[in-house]
Amino acid sequence: MSKIRIKNFGPIKEGYQENDGWLDIKKVTVFIGNQGSGKSTIAKLISTLMWTEKAIAKGVMRLDYLNTHNRFVKQTSYHNISSYFKENTEIDYIGSAYNFVFRSGVFRATKSEHNGYSLPKIMYVPSDRNFVASIEGAEKIKYLPAYLVAFQDEYRRALMKYKSPLSLPINNTELIMVSGIPFIVGEDYDVPLTKASSGFQAAVPLFLVSRDLAQTVSEGADPAKRELSSQEMKKLRDEIERILTNEKLAQEVKDESLNILSSKIKIENFINVVEEPEQNLFPTSQKKILESLLEFNNAIAANKLIMTTHSPYLINYLTLAVKAEIVKSGLKSEEALSRLAQIVPLESTVKADDLVIYEMGEKNGTIRELESYKGLPSDENFLNSSLEESNELFAQLQEIEKGWR
Repeated sequence: MSKIRIKNFGPIKEGYQENDGWLDIKKVTVFIGNQGSGKSTIAKLISTLMWTEKAIAKGVMRLDYLNTHNRFVKQTSYHNISSYFKENTEIDYIGSAYNFVFRSGVFRATKSEHNGYSLPKIMYVPSDRNFVASIEGAEKIKYLPAYLVAFQDEYRRALMKYKSPLSLPINNTELIMVSGIPFIVGEDYDVPLTKASSGFQAAVPLFLVSRDLAQTVSEGADPAKRELSSQEMKKLRDEIERILTNEKLAQEVKDESLNILSSKIKIENFINVVEEPEQNLFPTSQKKILESLLEFNNAIAANKLIMTTHSPYLINYLTLAVKAEIVKSGLKSEEALSRLAQIVPLESTVKADDLVIYEMGEKNGTIRELESYKGLPSDENFLNSSLEESNELFAQLQEIEKGWR
């Protein structure tokens, strides 16, 4: 299991207060908290560290290239968090292939003692993803953030690959392509995605990209359809090393050559980092999109789903998914399983030990793990507290109303 420890980075100050500061990155990892509390910061940093680990493992990035302050900071600029470093920033990461340490402006990468690293496909699904679905010709716009360009490219590829019509997990709708344009089709309407509601514009790219990448990995549809032999792998790594050390090659030529060579290395699992999956969605649609993400995540044991959210509904639905897994493990009859599936799809349940939820504190920059009871997430969290507060304020209004009549 990967772990991360963070202090004094962006809005995160003291960081996690338990377990000597180490945050476990489990199969399903969720970050909740107010705006500016560091949810996206930590998700982007995890994505960067995991991508860096993958790049070293594939051989397309050298340890001596990374073991300087500026090189690592440059990596974080992909997610626009390079300005978050401070003089006393501390970052530690323990992975299956490599460990990273950042102290006093110096970055160090070393081989991990763990074994069994699975090379992942890592996708960061940004909160501003509706941009790619709401504007015609969005792919032609220049100077977009690098992470948004990458997501846009995956979205366009997924659009070209899927077979129309495709059932969507929202309101019994379908996605169809008409002359290369995506349409949302309901019982009595059809509308181009660029003119659909903001909920569809946020959910469709998320669903389509997650579905495509999960299927690509699980079905072995990656360009490398077989494992490379040790001899072939050595030859490949030697060729990559030759390109990396060739000072006569332009960087653009190096990058293109490395991409071609590294594509031959088989991708074995899918790490999906999703910002605000609930974006612009009604609660029942939030449940459906979450169930889809959990299904994709369950396709391979080594898959991981990392989410940020403001939605108390998603936390409650995760509680249902954990409870459903507990109930499912004790059921034997098909009738009982069928009844269970009407509440939570059997392929979307979550083992209690595979879920962790962290709360970010925006006032003091700390992180705490949400407590659980018999494996179920506690309802004592910031999101539910906000709902309780509104109920309390409503009661106070009633008291004022009665007292001043």
